[in-house]
Amino acid sequence: MKSFCFLAIILLLTAPTAASSNNGKHYRNGAVYGYESIEQYGFIPGNSFVIVEARCTKGKKVLGGGYTLLSGGAWELVSLGPSPDGEGYYLQMWSKEEEPQEVLVTAICASVSQQRHN
Repeated sequence: MKSFCFLAIILLLTAPTAASSNNGKHYRNGAVYGYESIEQYGFIPGNSFVIVEARCTKGKKVLGGGYTLLSGGAWELVSLGPSPDGEGYYLQMWSKEEEPQEVLVTAICASVSQQRHN
């Protein structure tokens, strides 16, 4: 069983309050609360392509994620990362065997607030 996971949440929680700019408005790192780990099971038929996405609870943003291949076999990771809208973590995978495979995608999510400073 292979398992991969990003620990982006650690970087976010330990980062100093660095200012960033967004349309002329300045923000400092705000609070992170309501941490959750969301898992989404994926079944990959033999010799096929699949996209599996673990979605955060409404109103929360993805901080990181990873996946666990639940069954062995030949496979190719096509793409992995936060979804474009920032509300989930996805995996694109190609199964290179006739036997079906199983995967578990995990999204690390939390509510994130920003503090505005002039």
